[in-house]
Amino acid sequence: MLDNYSKHINELILEIIDDKLKQSLSTNAEIKQQTLDRHMYDKAFSDLVDRMDEEDKAIIDDYLSLNNCINSILFCDIYKYGFYDCVDLLKDLKII
Repeated sequence: MLDNYSKHINELILEIIDDKLKQSLSTNAEIKQQTLDRHMYDKAFSDLVDRMDEEDKAIIDDYLSLNNCINSILFCDIYKYGFYDCVDLLKDLKII
């Protein structure tokens, strides 16, 4: 039974994270600027990778994929622990 609740809570948290990420991407000036800055490097990076042999391309691809995966997991965990901390605080304050 608790596993079912945990599953639903995790699904809710992932939905909230997606919504907050979309909101942040559309309203956060720093993220907007960094996205624009990244676009400046996209072509240069693509050209650089195109000049590499297949083995080096595979290493770069694996490295970037692993970093993206780790960052995604960390981001979700941080948000989830913050969510749980808020619930604990509300309990301590006897609000829930």
